[in-house]
Amino acid sequence: MLEPVTVDLNPQYYLLVNRQIQFEIAHAYYDMMDLKVAIADRLRDPDSHIVKKINNLNKSALKYYQLFLDSLRDPNKVFPEHIREDVLRPAMLAKFRVARLYGKIITADPKKELENWATSLEHYKFIVDYCEKHPEAAQEIEVELELSKEMVSLLPTKMERFRTKMALT
Repeated sequence: MLEPVTVDLNPQYYLLVNRQIQFEIAHAYYDMMDLKVAIADRLRDPDSHIVKKINNLNKSALKYYQLFLDSLRDPNKVFPEHIREDVLRPAMLAKFRVARLYGKIITADPKKELENWATSLEHYKFIVDYCEKHPEAAQEIEVELELSKEMVSLLPTKMERFRTKMALT
């Protein structure tokens, strides 16, 4: 219901409202995707319809989180070195959820899976690096930061094992 509103609102004049709506839409898709994943996990072999639904919800959540994050960029399309305090937590949450979403994309293509994990790792690294440069940010996202640090240490190993497994087959 909120999606058409983002099209009608001029982001130049209603930037804050637009950001809030984009974040809410992304969060709704994110939650729906999580629910579908939980249902699929209970099934032994989820069918292609469930996989397609999960990926579509994932894609929609990614789209709106990315629109939100893009709204933070300056006129030259550069992401800020220092995120303003009023959007710090939502920006970090969006980065965290984008990282998680890339890790949840279901694909049969091993190369695409590796690309998704690499993109996920980039977003987790952004969070860790940003919080190292700006310690005040760490207080805003303590749980997400700890999970990001864990993923930054685990994902490269997972990716390397996957590459080795691909090379053997």
